[in-house]
Amino acid sequence: MRAIAKKLWVLGGVLPALALSGCISFSGHFGTKIRVENIPRIEKGVTTRAQVMSWFGPPSAFFNPTFLDVIFESEEEIIGPGAAVLNDVYTYRYIENKTKIFFVPIFVAFLDTVAVAETLTIFFDENGKVEYHAYRQDEPRPKRGD
Repeated sequence: MRAIAKKLWVLGGVLPALALSGCISFSGHFGTKIRVENIPRIEKGVTTRAQVMSWFGPPSAFFNPTFLDVIFESEEEIIGPGAAVLNDVYTYRYIENKTKIFFVPIFVAFLDTVAVAETLTIFFDENGKVEYHAYRQDEPRPKRGD
């Protein structure tokens, strides 16, 4: 009789845990995917701000020191004397995230997250032409054993 009661007790603990176990998967993204095929078209001193906007759309973020000049009234307060000022800096950023969670209550939980990030930064000179640009794509690291 005790053996049956013990088996029922174990079964009563394991079955609810298995019934509540599961897998959750979700994904999301921030920004607009960067059209990397247009990056080789960017030429220093030639490509304009309008061309960049037509190829990549509006930036995720931008910095314009001349706007801050209006607020702070002096360029030197922001960048220091003698430093070159770039008129605008556009940043395009895209992040994609995929997450899976597998769980069995009390016993185990497993979390797997994969994130990919792309960043394109473009500096414009005072004439509105590209001074410098850089692109970076952060790939997920391979898992151990891959």
